[in-house]
Amino acid sequence: MTSTPAINVGPSNAEKLALLNEFRASLGMSTFAAPWRPARHQPMLDGFLAKAREQLDASNAAFAVQQDAEIERDLADEPSPSKIAADMTDVEIANEDEANGVEPTKLPGYKVLARESAGTKSKIEKPVDFVHAFLDANPDMKRKEAVAALIAKGVNYSTARTQYQRWFSNKR
Repeated sequence: MTSTPAINVGPSNAEKLALLNEFRASLGMSTFAAPWRPARHQPMLDGFLAKAREQLDASNAAFAVQQDAEIERDLADEPSPSKIAADMTDVEIANEDEANGVEPTKLPGYKVLARESAGTKSKIEKPVDFVHAFLDANPDMKRKEAVAALIAKGVNYSTARTQYQRWFSNKR
């Protein structure tokens, strides 16, 4: 016994009429109680659908403009490599605490950092240059501390690890 595949013939006349009535009700117009008549109702439905597509395209364009503005604002807020020295006060504070006998907080392990950073791109522009400038400004920082600090600043975990190793090899 073979089954015949279902053929998609589109919405039924009752569904088309319900859709047309929904559009009319949303505009405050009266709905149709009579059965679907293609010659009368189809042009109205086509007009409503075209209007809905135009509104959707306009809202998509407005959304794209809003997204572009948010991206521009985020890029303007990113720290530049020239501002790294001002940001390093956290490291200086950590070194001072260590000298005063304050127990430092334990950094998360690499697996935790990798899991949190998985599938994300770096949030800063030119992350490779940023990593090298950061490491040049903090040559005494331990690898684990440097990678954690770079991730906190928006560099992807893999980028931070790879570039640390390249920087370290070139430093020798």
